[in-house]
Amino acid sequence: MKNEAFDTIVNRRLSSISFKGETQVLKALRAQDKPRMPATHRRFRLAIVMAILLFTLLIGTALALGLRYTAGYSARKAADKALMQKYHFEQDTIGLFWVKESKQGEGTLFTYIPHMSPRQNGEYQVLLKVDGQAVATWSLDDADPAQYQSGSLENPIWGPQQMNSYVRLKNAYYNKAAEFDWENVSKWTLEQRAEVFGLLRKMQLAYGETNAYQDIVPDAGDIQPEAAIRMAKEHLQTSYGLSAQYFEGFTPTMAFQESLEDPLKRYQIQFRNAQAFNGHHLQGAEIFSVSLRSPSGTFEKISWFLSDTAKRQLPKGDLTPYHHAVSEYMQSGAFELLSAADKGKLAQRMVKAGMVDLLKDTSYIIPGPGVMDEARALQAAQDAFKERYGLSPDMLTLFDASAALIKLDGQVVWQVVYSAREVLRWDNDAKPPIGEYTVMMRTQTGQPIQVSWSLEGVETGSFTRSTWGQAQAYGASVLPYFKELVDAQEPILLKYGPGEWYDMSVPDQAAYDKLYRDSGFSKERFPHDLPGPQDLTEEEARALAFCALREELQLSEQIISELNPVYPYFLRYASYAQARVDRPVWAFRFHHLEGIYVVYLSAQNGELILVEYEPAAAGNG
Repeated sequence: MKNEAFDTIVNRRLSSISFKGETQVLKALRAQDKPRMPATHRRFRLAIVMAILLFTLLIGTALALGLRYTAGYSARKAADKALMQKYHFEQDTIGLFWVKESKQGEGTLFTYIPHMSPRQNGEYQVLLKVDGQAVATWSLDDADPAQYQSGSLENPIWGPQQMNSYVRLKNAYYNKAAEFDWENVSKWTLEQRAEVFGLLRKMQLAYGETNAYQDIVPDAGDIQPEAAIRMAKEHLQTSYGLSAQYFEGFTPTMAFQESLEDPLKRYQIQFRNAQAFNGHHLQGAEIFSVSLRSPSGTFEKISWFLSDTAKRQLPKGDLTPYHHAVSEYMQSGAFELLSAADKGKLAQRMVKAGMVDLLKDTSYIIPGPGVMDEARALQAAQDAFKERYGLSPDMLTLFDASAALIKLDGQVVWQVVYSAREVLRWDNDAKPPIGEYTVMMRTQTGQPIQVSWSLEGVETGSFTRSTWGQAQAYGASVLPYFKELVDAQEPILLKYGPGEWYDMSVPDQAAYDKLYRDSGFSKERFPHDLPGPQDLTEEEARALAFCALREELQLSEQIISELNPVYPYFLRYASYAQARVDRPVWAFRFHHLEGIYVVYLSAQNGELILVEYEPAAAGNG
């Protein structure tokens, strides 16, 4: 990015706002904002007329009279309306609440719990009686009005005025932030960073959020950017024992920041190779990170990230100057990838350099004469695992093997460890519950001394191909089924990549979840399925969902055009959205820079189950 004038990259909707506080910001917003779509004219817009005609063609005369509602959705709409009318909440603000529904006598009680601290906001309730009368209350109705009546965000209590202001201010922040070219933020000059982040920080202060630092421009007494990059590169070379040539092809990016908690200023510098710019975890990606104080020139921390652990290296010779590099090497798992001989050699160098602590009280030996070689040790380990636990060579392909010659109770033994490999998209953990197998063997004969499984005793049940998903640990009787699932799901996941799994098509979602359901995993945990011949197609359901956004939330065509991405889901087994085996649901999540719009509707007749807005202000974004 060229060092262009700031006004060519920022000014648009909020350019007239003076950031002196929430009052000035809100005043400017109100002066500029226009209604999304006036209700009196909304139904006569050409786009809406065409959309209704399209829906009629798509789903027939049953829906030609307009949107249809489930009883539950009608009740929720009535509750929202009562709350907005009594307390003057804006439609967007309702999205700040998590709504809990319960029966109370013959009526229905809706409890609105704010995403913020209940001590500051309180809770709201709406009792919807059987006669349709709605009674709205606030848990802080009896509080001293002086604590919130002014509407200031500085008040100790946040009432409806404060919450309305909060959403507007934070949405204004997201709108302004969306104007910048974040894909090229690494190319911004320090001056551009300071102006952009300075502006956004003032907006954050307006809605009550603070930062621990701010981007600034170095003054004459600070280390200058070119010198900082040179110093950082030299420090990395010294710390990791790398040559200057190693950094060829790496691109530096930097930020200069002033802490708001202490009087220190710091450069945050990174050196990324081409793969790292295209994707953090792509094969071959490398990133060096440096934190450098100014003007003292003190280095606070450095790190070296490699997506391919096996590529990590240590300098030759004396390791004494490289404690940080060795520590990172051990923590990364690179040591376990070495051969037994290389483990022993590196351990000797570490002991000589005074880094015994990094070996975790284990003495590694270099294999010599009279000791069976590593290949035979690995085969002997597989034989021991097969005899003790019934593990076949095919099952062991699910593990990574690591062999070492170590001292155990005063004698030298072979240690072989088989640890679980990572499995794509496995729950919240990268590794499945198949555990770690370890064997200690005599060095000459391979006779087992100790054989163990880290999950032994965790699961004692008997499982089949259709029930094994209920197991807490996957032993030898389950591993063949587990491997079948891993092999079957991999082609689906590889279509998208880790950062794109949310983009899975409805057929791929269904195929993926079916693999797990057929293996005995919870249907509610894997609820996606395919629509049947009597269900609405994705196109029909999507058309209805867009209509619901226009009609129910009164979204303008401008907002509609900005909804991207859109995630569709067909739910048959979910424990939410009223989905049942005999009553499947189409769900859509429409992403917008200000938040997410959610539509649930019956897959059988198109009745709306839920239409709501989840403002980004409700999160920590």
